[in-house]
Amino acid sequence: MPNPFTFRIFVPGGNPEGLRIFDKMNWTGKGLIFPREEWNSIKHREEFNQLGVYILYGYESYQDSEIDELPTVYIGQGDKIRNRIESHYQNKDFWNSCVVFVSTNDGLNRANITWLEYALITKAISTGRSRLDNANVPNEPRLTEFDKADTKSFLGEINQILPLAGIPIFEFPKSVNKKRDSSRNESINLPSSGLDTIIVAAREKNFNEMFLRQNCWFAIRISGSMLEKIKFIAAYQTYPVSAITHYAAVEKIEQYGDQGKFKVYFSESPKQLIPPIPLGANSNLSPQGPRYANLQKLRSAKSLSEI
Repeated sequence: MPNPFTFRIFVPGGNPEGLRIFDKMNWTGKGLIFPREEWNSIKHREEFNQLGVYILYGYESYQDSEIDELPTVYIGQGDKIRNRIESHYQNKDFWNSCVVFVSTNDGLNRANITWLEYALITKAISTGRSRLDNANVPNEPRLTEFDKADTKSFLGEINQILPLAGIPIFEFPKSVNKKRDSSRNESINLPSSGLDTIIVAAREKNFNEMFLRQNCWFAIRISGSMLEKIKFIAAYQTYPVSAITHYAAVEKIEQYGDQGKFKVYFSESPKQLIPPIPLGANSNLSPQGPRYANLQKLRSAKSLSEI
């Protein structure tokens, strides 16, 4: 069980959405988080004249609105991080907030911050909860046994601050729906009563790549009251198909990104509906977002109006 801990948050400008400084008793570091628009007014602070590691965080616009994007991050380090962040302020448009970590006793050297950069990049890749803007993935720098232990301890403090700062991308997604036991009545051939199925709209490219090949679907907004009820997922293929064509049993549901969306994993390959369930004459019934249904009723429907 994790140990309890306390952080102090100082808001020097009095704006809770502006610059915030994270501090902890007996920690030799300090964390600063600030919005992009405040950079010019705070960049002369002494902290930005130090060695440190930083994370740029924001969202890019993607043409494919069907699958909402993950946050984009850039992880870097520098001797005077002011110069690095100033360069990114001029040349990188995606970020809207930045988190900086520095030492309060000059305890970090170039090797330490290079290792911290490596560890954060590696963790961001392994959790898969962001799009990494870094062009290269660094190799692990060599540290003495003593230095590595101290640097790992500093990283541990960083990992506690980041979720408090609203940046959970370095944590592995938590399952919010337990894995299904195929021996129970949640088998794909034994649908339950009540709402147990989520219907998602899918364009051809994403349907073929994710729903059929990867046996998953994301990023879906799911009502909190439905998370434990969903046992199946069905795909409505958009125009020109305009029909529900496949469904699958759900193995688990995990958090996806940090915007209240989820990723659904299938327990087996999707099953094809023969015949598919067409949209029918009423085009207003075309699913624009997730809809809930009962699988038994769905499988016997002649059109979407019957679901």
